[in-house]
Order: sequence, then structure tokens, then C-alpha cells
Amino acid sequence: MSLINALHRHRTLALTLVALVVILPLVVTACGPAKPKELNVLSWEGYADPEWVQEFEKANNVKVNVTYMGSDDELFAKLRGGQGETYDVVATNVANLQPLRDSGLIVPLDSAKIPNYDKLLPAFKNKYSVLDGKLYSVPFTWGTINPFYNADEITTPPAGYEDLWDPKYKGKVLLSEDAGINIATTAMLLGYDPFNLTDDQMQKVKEKLIELKHNARAFYTGFQDGANMMISKEAVIGMSQDLSQGKMIRDKGVNVVDYFPKGSLIWVDSWAITKGGDKKRALAEAWLNHELSLDTQKKHVEKYYRGGVNSDLVPVLDPAIIKGTHMDDMGMFDRLTLMRNPESWEKRLKLWNEVKAAP
Repeated sequence: MSLINALHRHRTLALTLVALVVILPLVVTACGPAKPKELNVLSWEGYADPEWVQEFEKANNVKVNVTYMGSDDELFAKLRGGQGETYDVVATNVANLQPLRDSGLIVPLDSAKIPNYDKLLPAFKNKYSVLDGKLYSVPFTWGTINPFYNADEITTPPAGYEDLWDPKYKGKVLLSEDAGINIATTAMLLGYDPFNLTDDQMQKVKEKLIELKHNARAFYTGFQDGANMMISKEAVIGMSQDLSQGKMIRDKGVNVVDYFPKGSLIWVDSWAITKGGDKKRALAEAWLNHELSLDTQKKHVEKYYRGGVNSDLVPVLDPAIIKGTHMDDMGMFDRLTLMRNPESWEKRLKLWNEVKAAP
């Protein structure tokens, strides 16, 4: 090779390297860091707290967008409004699984892709979340729906649901803005099957609920909203959505007592993957697995005083919490009435809207 050719080759190589040094940073800057994935979560209060949401985000390089709902009515409205595409995972009572499945809003699960499913207590595994042999959700937490009262204001302990209708509590009764709860408890008071009402029975339930409405201080949507009304003593008796509300109130120095009339409701809430979430299957399954982990379960039970489902929980929890949440008494599922899918959600929502609209 001639000296001239060698010099020319080295000069060309040098210019090329200079160009790369200039251009590569521009390319990297233009592309920027990889945009994190997103997971859209529809949840009850306390099921997707920042503490464990942030842990999930960090572990999975994902941005979690949490939307809270206040009732089953709102859950159905939000999912149906987006044809199941707006949210990727949803927290739902197992009683809602059949209508959600029938509407094509949720998809079947593969428990093998959710390793912590094997850690479920036997009472919850392959039981409440299975429809026609297929798994549609993973249980996350459970509790009771029962009346409670301020024992400093009401010195004679109430005996049953009928106390909510007592005229002496007019304007002092706290009720949930939840069609399922209100219709089921009123049906039990009238001696009906709370989840299988005839049209005639529905009419009688409606009339009874209109009577109760005249006693109500308010219909609350969030757990804290209901607790605040008992703390302020605007209400002195009412329906709780779970035992955590009573604890919230007692922590503020108000002597609230939970009581359990015959047939009191017990519920199981779970996580399901929506039709939209099926497009992010691995990420949605990772969320379900995270919610069943011992760490998340422990944090949830300790903070919110609700029953947990992970079989490793009892040895790591304070005995007082175990007793207070009834985790030492799984026989409650035999004594109380499990929330179930009713004969018609549409009829119940219509009935409840008529009750609210009634003078």
C-alpha cells in the first residue's frame, strides 16, 4: 500500500469516528429511556395502597394507575362503560364474577401463572372464584357486612336488622350506597332468600327500603366517609361494609360495637383480569401474584383489619389482629350468609334507583 493511500485511509477512519461520536448521543437522546408499561387498576379503597403499588412498579418497571370505586353499582358502570378495555385488573366481590363473565368483561385465569395461588388458605382455593370449572379470580381479602352502633349513645344493645327501622333513630342511621347490601339485608329481615327474590318479594323489599330511607342520615360510598359520620356522631347506628370501619371509628375514641344478626353477610373480594388486561396478560398476572404475596397480605391485614387469605399469615400477625379479624374462626363462613350472585343485577339496580328517587 502506498503512503498516500495509507494516509487517506487513516483520515477517512478518523472522520468516521468523529461523526459517530457526534451522532450517537443525538440518537440516544432522541430515543430516550424506554417508556414504562402501564397497568390500569380498578380497586376498592385499601386494596391498592401506594406502599405496595410502588413496590410493584419498581419490581416490574411499570406505571400503575389506580381508580377507586365506591360500590358494586359503580364497578359495573365503569367496566361496562369501557367494554372491559379501560382497566386491566379489577377488585371485585366473588358474587359479581358470573355477571362479569357472562358480559365478557373478565377472562379465565391460569393459576400456574400465579405462583402465590398455591399459598391460599384451603378455605379459598378453587372454591369461590370458580365458574363452570374455570378460575376467574384470585381471593384477596374477606370480611363481614353487619350492623354497628355507638354504645355510648345506644345503651340497650340492638338485636337485629329491625333496629335500623326504629323511628327513634330517624336521621341517625348510616347506610351504604350499595344496592346489593341494602337489598340482601332487607330481604333477610323479611324472611326471604336474599339472593333469589321473586318480583312480588322485590316489591315488598322496595317498600321496606323506602321506609328505611326516611330514617337514614346518609348513604355513604367510601369506607372513610361512613366512618367519619359515626365519628362525628351524625349517625349512631348503621351498616358497616367490613370490620375495618368499626376499628377506624374506635381508633378515634368512639365506642362503636359490631353486632351480627342471624344471617349477617360475609364477603370475599378478589382480583380478576379484564378483557383489556388480557392483552397485558403477564403483567396482569404479576399484579395478582403480588397481591397474594405474604408481604402485601400482611401489610393489608395490619393496616385495614380485614381477613387475609395467605396461609403463611397467622404465624406473623399479632394475635389481637387475628382475633379481631376473625381469622381464628373460619367457621364464620358456615354460620353467616355468603354474598352470592343474585337473580338479576339489573332488577336490583333498578329497584335501588327507584328507592333513592322515591319521596
